[in-house]
Amino acid sequence: MRSLGSVWIAWSVLAVAGCAPPASDAPKRDPAMPGPGAARGERAVAMNRTCEGCHQEIARQWRGSMHQRAHVEPVYQRAFKIEKLAFCQACHAPEADPTQDPTPPVAALGVGCVTCHIAERDVLTVDGHGATKAHRLVPTPAFATAAACASCHEFAFPDSAVRGRVELMQSTVTEHAVSSYKDTSCAQCHMPLRNGLRDHSFGSSRNPIAQRAALTAKAKRVDSGVLIELNLVGVGHAFPTGDLFRRLTVSAQLVGEDTQLLRERTRTLARHFKPRRVGNAAIRELARDDRLFPGQPRRVLLTLGTQSAAHPIVWTVTYDRVEHPLEIGNEGAALAESVELAAGTLAVVEP
Repeated sequence: MRSLGSVWIAWSVLAVAGCAPPASDAPKRDPAMPGPGAARGERAVAMNRTCEGCHQEIARQWRGSMHQRAHVEPVYQRAFKIEKLAFCQACHAPEADPTQDPTPPVAALGVGCVTCHIAERDVLTVDGHGATKAHRLVPTPAFATAAACASCHEFAFPDSAVRGRVELMQSTVTEHAVSSYKDTSCAQCHMPLRNGLRDHSFGSSRNPIAQRAALTAKAKRVDSGVLIELNLVGVGHAFPTGDLFRRLTVSAQLVGEDTQLLRERTRTLARHFKPRRVGNAAIRELARDDRLFPGQPRRVLLTLGTQSAAHPIVWTVTYDRVEHPLEIGNEGAALAESVELAAGTLAVVEP
């Protein structure tokens, strides 16, 4: 889902050649699929209540999900207050007028049942299974593909005129299309079957168990430090994907007697930016992207000094959601959440 990343929009981030696909390579959108800015207001709230009345188990899953909480989620709201853009609200409160504050019921609806399933008065479905007299079902095979998610999970920065070219702010669909999982739908992982129906809680991006299962981590001592190898497991896009401020942090600590911290080294795996001027504008340009990608092991070397062999090394890998970057490099940041994915201790190897 679109996430504000307010200061990054203000900074007008440019990607260097080779770091993002050109506009002509961006995925084509199917206008029949769900998308931002439906702007049906209170009518959508009323329609959604009808959906919930019949589909009670699915509604229970959706209630409290990140889709339902898209506009009211506290981290998003704090960022949105810094820079209120219609661009952001169109996805986070798609049933509201993106240029106006949503009413409380529309804000609480977030991305509702109607947002994804109702086009005009028809109900989108994959194959028409389960049709009733209550409403017409429109079999739409594309609804089972990434096209159903693309409009809110892959999009360009809104200030391409300033930067002179279109650059993707989120690129999950493109990442998926070039992975070995390209024929696996988003729903197969993010909406697993439960009693024959797709799970509508959309919980994997906030589920520590799922996050830990997404990678393997192995650490070994090397001269003057530790080498940590990371591999993705069953993930069909970059990890982390989506929001600019999601990152992995790999760290190692050299521990002395009485757990005294002798030295610490940290590296963040994310999209990294650098400053650049274009005319009178100060922008930030993508310098490198060292996130994890399917089928591409990532080896992180952390140097702890020549005395590291004589002391235990404690290492960790965390998944961080950054609330506010504190500088260009993003290594220092205010965190909204940090989940430990892997950790271990390398004991001293006796000569």
